Amino acid sequence: MRLKKHYHEEDGSLIVAHVEILHAGPHQCFSTGLVAQATSEGWLTIKGKQLTLKSKPPLKYRIEREPGYYCCHCGQALAAGGPEAQAHVAGKHDGKKSPDPSNPAGYERIDYFDCVKES
Repeated sequence: MRLKKHYHEEDGSLIVAHVEILHAGPHQCFSTGLVAQATSEGWLTIKGKQLTLKSKPPLKYRIEREPGYYCCHCGQALAAGGPEAQAHVAGKHDGKKSPDPSNPAGYERIDYFDCVKES
């Protein structure tokens, strides 16, 4: 994603008025750092499973996965990694090789919001 911030002055400080979307693909991964910064600057909001960029018109993404642990076999969100994730993999997918060679334990941890563009 590429964007350009547009500012206005408010009480002697520059505030982000909106962002101009220069390029946005149908699938986007928003890092937790970007989301924290954009939220604090006021040009991104999250409500339920929707992430909205303050652009003209607003650009909306459906959040498919939030930061956390996920099973590589079935995609189920897991409460935690380590023993709890291992127990899920052993209980539900016993003896099956992980479908993701990068995550041989059969579960992964993501540090981003995995999103699909809605508008």
